[in-house]
Amino acid sequence: MPPTCWGAFAFKDRPGEENMRLSAVIWDWNGTLLDDVQYAMGCMNRLLQSNRMPVLTRSKYRAVFGFPVEDYYRRVGFDLRSHSFTELSRQFIDHYYSNMNSPGLYRGALKTIRKLKESGITQGILSAMEEGPLHRQLEHNRIREYMDIVQGLDNINARSKVEKGREMLDKLGSQANGVIYIGDTRHDLEVAHELGIPVILLNHGHQQDPSGGDQAVTVLDSFDDLWLELGQRYSANRG
Repeated sequence: MPPTCWGAFAFKDRPGEENMRLSAVIWDWNGTLLDDVQYAMGCMNRLLQSNRMPVLTRSKYRAVFGFPVEDYYRRVGFDLRSHSFTELSRQFIDHYYSNMNSPGLYRGALKTIRKLKESGITQGILSAMEEGPLHRQLEHNRIREYMDIVQGLDNINARSKVEKGREMLDKLGSQANGVIYIGDTRHDLEVAHELGIPVILLNHGHQQDPSGGDQAVTVLDSFDDLWLELGQRYSANRG
C-alpha cells in the first residue's frame, strides 16, 4: 500500500539521488486534472463545421492533437496558407470560453490533490491556457486553494510551456530538487525533459500514446494508479 506520510518520502529507484525528497508536484491542467477532452473536441468540431470540414471522432481527435498547435491545426485539415492561424485560434478560444466551466475534474483528482496538500507537498499548475481563464477554472473546480503556484501563458496560441516552467522552478527554489511533473501529452514529456525533472504521464487526456512509444516513460490510466506509482517510487525515510 502507498505510504501515508509523503513529506518523508525519498527516491528509491534513481541511482545517486537516494537522499532526495518529494517536495513538489507540478500538474498540467487540461486533460490531466480537468476532464475537458470531449469538450475541447466539440469546440474544434464547431470550428470545422463553420468551415464546412469533416468533424473529428474522439479517437481521431486524440490521434491528431499535439504541439505546436499550428501543426495540430494542419493535421485537423486546415491549410494555414489560406486560413489565418491567429483567427482560427481566436475562434476556437471563443468557443472554449463560452462554456468553459462545464468540464469537471477527473475522478480521483481532487482526492489526490488533497492528500498531497495534507502531507505538506507543494503543488503548482503549469498550463498552456491563458492565466486569467485558468484561474477562473481553478476557482470554479475548487482547487485553487490547494495550489501554491499557478503559471499560465500570456497568449491564446498555446506555445511552449518551457519558459514558464523555468519560472516555476525558480519560485520553488530548493524544493525544485524534489519535484515531479505530471501531464497528459508528449509536449508535457518534452517540457519535463527540458526542465530536467522526472515525469509521469496520464493516458486519459488529449493525446493518444502521450509517451510517443518511449518505454522508459511511466504512463498510467487513472489517479488510483498514480497514487500507487508514487507510493512505489518513493520510500519512507524518516531517520
